[in-house]
Amino acid sequence: MRLARLTDYGVGILAFMAKAPSEIYQSAEIAKATAISRPTAAKLLKILTQHHFLASHRGIKGGYCLSQAPEKTSLGSIIQALEGPIGLTECAASPQHSCDLRFQCHMQAPWLRVNHLITGVLDTIYLSDLIKPLGSFTARPNFLKVQQHV
Repeated sequence: MRLARLTDYGVGILAFMAKAPSEIYQSAEIAKATAISRPTAAKLLKILTQHHFLASHRGIKGGYCLSQAPEKTSLGSIIQALEGPIGLTECAASPQHSCDLRFQCHMQAPWLRVNHLITGVLDTIYLSDLIKPLGSFTARPNFLKVQQHV
C-alpha cells in the first residue's frame, strides 16, 4: 500500500496547521511552510475544505484554519477523503465488486479482515499524533484491541 503524493502533501498541510490549530493561514504561507508548490497547495486546500477538514475565511485577513481539533481528525479519515476507500485488493476496497474469480477464489474474507485491521489502525491515529516528537507516540486502547485480533 502506497499513498499518492497528493495524499502525502495533504496530510503534511494538515499536520503543519495542527501545530497552531486556531491560526488562520493564507495559502501562500502554507505552500512555503510545507515546500509544496502554490498550485498544488491551492488544489489541496480546496479538497480539504470540501471534505470539511478545513474552513475557509474570506477577506483581507482570510485564509484557512482547521475545522476541528487535531485530536478529533483521524489519519484514516484523511486518507479515505483524499484516496477513496482503502483496499489492498479490489474485493477488499469494494466487496460488492463483481470479480471474475468470485466463484473460485476464497480470499475475499481474509482480505476483508486485513483491510479492516488496517483501517482500524489508521482510525486510531490522529492528526495530533502526527505532530508529536518522534518516540512520544503512544497507541490508544482501540489500537491495542486491533492488534490483539491479528
